[in-house]
Amino acid sequence: MKIQKKSSYLGDCFLRYNRKTSGFTLVELLVVISIISLLSSVVYASLSAAKAKARDARRIADLNNIKTALILYYDKYNHYPKVLYAYSYGEVWYGATGNTGDTATTLHQALSEFIALPIPPSNAYNYYYDSNPGDNYQTYGLMTNGFESLGNAPLRTNDGGYSSSWYELGEQPSYCKNKYAAQPNPAPSWWTTTAIVTVCNGGN
Repeated sequence: MKIQKKSSYLGDCFLRYNRKTSGFTLVELLVVISIISLLSSVVYASLSAAKAKARDARRIADLNNIKTALILYYDKYNHYPKVLYAYSYGEVWYGATGNTGDTATTLHQALSEFIALPIPPSNAYNYYYDSNPGDNYQTYGLMTNGFESLGNAPLRTNDGGYSSSWYELGEQPSYCKNKYAAQPNPAPSWWTTTAIVTVCNGGN
C-alpha cells in the first residue's frame, strides 16, 4: 500500500510566505541605491579633502626644503641667489635673472649643490622666489600663492607676510609689509616683476 505524505498546514503557510517575500520590491531597491549613493558621496568628499591636505603638506615641506637650501647657499656665498622673480609652473621653474655671479644663471643652478628644486604637487598653486640688488641680495622672499585646504588658512594669515592669500617665508615679506604698510600705491609687495632693483615694490 502506497502511503502519501501530506504537508502540514504550517509548512504550507511557510512555503507560501517564502514565495511572496523571496525578492525586493522596487521601493526597497530604490532606498538601498539611495543609501549607497549617499555613502559614496560622503566617502568621496572625505578622500578629496584628505588629498587636498596632503598636497598642502607637500607644499609646506617643499618650501621649507628650499629655505634650508637658501640658508646653506648664504652661508657659503654671503648672499642669497641673485635671481629675480623665479617661479614654478607645471614641471618647470622660470624667471628673469639679475647679476647672477657664482656661475649661476637660474635658481635651479644656484641651488643645485644643495637641492633639486621641487615641483608643486599640482598647478593650482605654484612656488615663487625673489632676491634683489637693493640690499645686495641679503634678503629673500619665498612663497606659494595659496593652499587648497581651508584648514590651512591660518598659516597664510599668520605668517607675518604681505598677503593673507600667500604662504610666505624669508625676510622680505615681513620687511616690506612693515616698512610700507602705510603706502597704498605702489603696494608694499616684495613680489614684483617691475621694481626689480629694490627690495620692495615701494622701494628699499
